[in-house]
Order: sequence, then C-alpha cells, then structure tokens
Amino acid sequence: MKKPMTTALCAALLLTAATVTTVQAQARTWVDVHGLMYTNIAGFHDPGTGSDWAFDDNAFGLGLGAHHEVTPGLLLGGDVSLARPSYERRITGTRTAIPGATGTATIGTAMASGRYAYGGGGDLGFYLSGGVGTIAYHLEDRGEWNADFALRAGTGLEFRLTTTRALYLEWGRIWGYHERDGVGGGAAQHSALKLGFRLGT
Repeated sequence: MKKPMTTALCAALLLTAATVTTVQAQARTWVDVHGLMYTNIAGFHDPGTGSDWAFDDNAFGLGLGAHHEVTPGLLLGGDVSLARPSYERRITGTRTAIPGATGTATIGTAMASGRYAYGGGGDLGFYLSGGVGTIAYHLEDRGEWNADFALRAGTGLEFRLTTTRALYLEWGRIWGYHERDGVGGGAAQHSALKLGFRLGT
C-alpha cells in the first residue's frame, strides 16, 4: 500500500517541479548589451558656428537596454548608447577643414524603445524595433553637448540560445531633428548595426 502512495507522491512532486520550471523559464523582462557600428553618419550644417559638421563612417560604440514584455511578442522599455567617431568642421559648402576644428566626437542616444516579434520559427525569429528620444553630439573643439529630438526604426534577427538567453543582429536608422539655434539645417539620418546579447528574467 505504501509503495503506490510513494510513487504517486513522487510523480506529483515531479509534475509540480516541472510546472514551476516552465513558469520560471518564461522570461518577461530582458536586459541587453550590444556593440554598435555606425555604417553611415550624415553630416549637416551648423548655423551657430557657420560651419559644416562631417563625421567619419564606421564608428564603433556600446549600448545598454532593458525591456519588459507587455503582451506576447511586444516588448517596451528603453536603451542608451555611446559612439566616438572622428570629425571635422568644414567651411560651409566646401570640403576644407577649419584649422583646429578636428578631433573625436561623442554621439550619444537615449530613447524609449520597443520591439515586436513578427516572424521566424523555432529558435530563430525576426522582429521590428523603434524608438523615440534624443541624440546628442559633443565635439572636442566645441566643448559642449547639443541634444536633438530623434526617432529610430529598424529590423532584426534573433537567435534564442535558451529560453532566457539570446543573440541578435539589428539594422536601424536614426533621424535627428535639429533646432533652429545651435545645430540646424533639418533632419540628419544615421544608419547603424547592432550585435548584442539579451538576458531574460
């Protein structure tokens, strides 16, 4: 009599443990770290200094993000990034650099962002991403930051290593909208690639 009861008790414990494990494995909150490479950084005219700002392409940087799944496939949160391209300020309408107006710039972003899974199968999936926030520029010879309103859109490919770990590759574009005073001249478009790792809890 004791043997069947013991067997039933063990089975119930195993079922409970499996259920708890399944629940724990369904990550809802994700943090990520990514490497960033700007493949194109658009230059623009700065009426405040009366010069054109030109940046080198293929600039590298780092970023961090955190997102929470609000509905299946839809995650909302935020992210930040920093990259340091070389730059030069040029005489307006020319490719002639202004003496002493060259160096290393810092480009930073801070955005409320989201991503939506829309395709794929198994451990491999596709997603759309977007963000709204700010992009800011710091030039060595200017010694000050200039922040502008920005939008971002992109698409990515994600590979799930486990239920709580994933690698992803994302291509995106940022539109920065400059104010009339300081940095001006309309929108500047920048393109970037991200290669990152996500950890779920």
